[in-house]
Amino acid sequence: MGFYREGWQPVVAGLPFCLGGETISFPFFRKRDTMNPTKGGHRNMIGSIVFLPVADLKRTRQFYTQVMGFRLEMVQSGGAEIYDTGYGYWGFCAYGDHRPPLSGPQGVCLSLNCQDRAEVDARWKAALAQGAEPVSPPAKHGRFPVYSCFLADPDGYRVELQVIEEE
Repeated sequence: MGFYREGWQPVVAGLPFCLGGETISFPFFRKRDTMNPTKGGHRNMIGSIVFLPVADLKRTRQFYTQVMGFRLEMVQSGGAEIYDTGYGYWGFCAYGDHRPPLSGPQGVCLSLNCQDRAEVDARWKAALAQGAEPVSPPAKHGRFPVYSCFLADPDGYRVELQVIEEE
């Protein structure tokens, strides 16, 4: 399941996210170039990647590839993986020093901005069908002009599927 806008790729700020209840995203796109497969090779990634700590990369890989439908873009030696969300890149790292994930109700929220409510609902249903842990079903947000839902990844990170609507 790829979620690129046809023929375009993200250029700036590959991580829409919210922290402390504020959602930030940078949807800048440019025409997609021919890209090389990344099995052990270097890929020219343009934009930003924020790496988040995880306990188990195998569980993380299963969730983001099988449940969320992301493409594993790069595996780095030392225990880091980069995923192509279709709109940017998310990175996860098993640092091996027992650092806790920045997850849970007060932690990092990884947000994917969808095209409309139908896409939010479809992704929600697809993720649940693949065994995702639901946090809250699709609904109009009480504070922000968004329609969204939340899932939890294996480390407890909140994954938000949202569409920003006019107030």
